[in-house]
Amino acid sequence: MTTKEYILNALRESPDAPVSGASMSRSLNLSRNAIWKTIETIKTEGYEIETIGKRGYLLKSDANVLTQAQISSLLNVKKHNLLPVRRLVSSTNKKAKSMALRGEAEHGTILVANAQHRGQGRFGKTFVSPANHGIYISFILDAAELPFNIPTLITPYAAVAVSEAIEETCKKSPVVKWVNDIFLDGKKICGILAEIVQNTKISDKTWIILGIGINVTPAKEHEKFPNVIGSIFDCDANDLPVTRNEIAAAVINRILNINYKQATIIEKYRQRLFIIGKKIRIVGDLSETPQKKRHTLTEEPKIQYVTVKDVTSTGELLVETETGEIKTLVAGEISLDI
Repeated sequence: MTTKEYILNALRESPDAPVSGASMSRSLNLSRNAIWKTIETIKTEGYEIETIGKRGYLLKSDANVLTQAQISSLLNVKKHNLLPVRRLVSSTNKKAKSMALRGEAEHGTILVANAQHRGQGRFGKTFVSPANHGIYISFILDAAELPFNIPTLITPYAAVAVSEAIEETCKKSPVVKWVNDIFLDGKKICGILAEIVQNTKISDKTWIILGIGINVTPAKEHEKFPNVIGSIFDCDANDLPVTRNEIAAAVINRILNINYKQATIIEKYRQRLFIIGKKIRIVGDLSETPQKKRHTLTEEPKIQYVTVKDVTSTGELLVETETGEIKTLVAGEISLDI
């Protein structure tokens, strides 16, 4: 047992009475200064530890602290490599990509952070990732290990998996906005970013970096976008009915225990999509790709309105233009016509 683990256990076993630095110093055969330094380090990880005069230390709450140990204890996957939770990173996806490209990862490697200062979204956008209010996870997945041979299906699958994990642990019913956003009560609570990387110099593996950012509780940083960004719960982090560790573990279990066939993934994804039958606004031109009747959005500053008809068997969007044409949208940014 490490010094940190001993101190945390001692504090947890005495929730109502301070634990003196002197007693821990004697038990560990360390100086009181060493105990103090370790406690200061523990605080940086999000633990609330109060100094009670000369009586010692009191752990106020650790239920909201993301930890490798607590998440691991809730996992039921055969193969995974959950790394220690990082207090702050620039981006979990950026770190995961770097590891994959350097050959430092295996299928099922998981990075979890308490905060990101440059969280990544689609099209170069920033995903706001404040400390202690969300869960920021990146998975490193070997495409050959997935049960489907179309790598782009990972985004619809992740949307289904995260939605089901939230439903299971939080008793909420989120919905999905094509292609990668999860909504609750009309606001975005989760973003998903899947990236495919390969370094043929060291391996023939194709890696999928799957990033998931979940807003669990409200944060000041979200107040700039009151009508856009939401959270699973509208309460203080210490009043949550479920811990962030439980939500994170549920997401990991569902992502790594992929057992849905392609048709099931799409059907579950279709059931969650709240835009089917609705008019949406797209910015850009519906430009046809080399594959017949498949379209992507160009960067032309052109606003078009289309009606969503359905989703295809590979997760693309079937839309009807104002002239009655049915087109298949394979990529792009959409918004509701509200």
